[in-house]
Amino acid sequence: MDTSTSQAEEIAHDWSRADLDPIEPLWSIEQVAIFTAVPVSTLFSLRTARRGPPGARVGRSLRFKPEAVRSWFDDLTAASEARP
Repeated sequence: MDTSTSQAEEIAHDWSRADLDPIEPLWSIEQVAIFTAVPVSTLFSLRTARRGPPGARVGRSLRFKPEAVRSWFDDLTAASEARP
């Protein structure tokens, strides 16, 4: 059997195991804007003020982990509910 074939099959088997979480794709700033219903320009302003969702540059693109955006949004919601 070809070594590369067996390695590819092994990798495919590892990714198909039930105990591995599926990988959720990163979001673009436009997708974050859709999720939050906030304009892209506002998200850029919030990031400049270090109050926006955590993201990272990948090349020239800005990308966000969906779970980090959800957590950031949950924190905002909790903070607004805690105010008198």
